[in-house]
Formats: sequence, C-alpha cells, structure tokens
Amino acid sequence: MNNAIAAADADGDANATITLTGSFAIGTTLTSPTKPIIIDTRGFTMGGVDLGGSTDKAVTFSGTIVGATGQRGFLFDNASGLGTLLNNGSITGGAGTATPGTGVYFNGPVSFVNNGSVTGGSSTVGGSGLSKPSLVANSSTMV
Repeated sequence: MNNAIAAADADGDANATITLTGSFAIGTTLTSPTKPIIIDTRGFTMGGVDLGGSTDKAVTFSGTIVGATGQRGFLFDNASGLGTLLNNGSITGGAGTATPGTGVYFNGPVSFVNNGSVTGGSSTVGGSGLSKPSLVANSSTMV
C-alpha cells in the first residue's frame, strides 16, 4: 500500500485513486499522501489502517476495513489539523476478549464525514466506534 501511495503521489494528477485487487492486512504505518487520495477496496477487505504522520489532504475511503484482534480499524494521525477523512464504507475495530478495537481513532484535530458505518470491535466489554480524547476545538464530526 505504501508503494501505491508513493506512485499516486508521483503522478501528475491533482487527485489519486487506489483500487485494491485483493484482501490484505497492513502491517506498517502508511505514508501520508501529498495530494487528496481515494482508497477503494472494491469488495475486498483491508486489515487495520494506520495513516501516520500529518496530512493536510483529504483521504476518502470506500469499502471494508477491519482491525486485527483488539486493534483499531483506522488511525488517522493528523497533528496539523488540516486533513479530512471521508468514510463511504465500513470501518470496524478488531474483536477482542477484554480490549476491543476502536473503529476509527483520531490523533489530532480532523474533519470527519461519515457516509458509511464505523463500529467498535466486539468483546465482553464492548467497543467504541469513534475515539479521540475529546475532539479538540477545531475538529468537526459530521455524521
């Protein structure tokens, strides 16, 4: 996925779309895109997305993301506070016994538009869909 983001950033288009051709788990922090990007799983499942670093670009997601056992489905790490996450799919935290995964975790102020579903992983204690220790003043959540 990092190679796909790098290739999308390198082309001359103002926006980029990455379309999956199979299901896979992401085992590393993803590179932050340098332009608005769309990730479309096209019926496949992506396992746990950790979008590290700051991005001031819009990231649009369509499809299915499921976190690993007890892990969040999507981490949007955005210290700059300028980025936007648009969810047009299904993001689910990983199931766990005592510690379920959060559906989406925001690290920093963000704008979040949810046109899909965000669900915490299942467990004996339940999971939360969205997590941010108080969405800070310049954040907005539109559901």
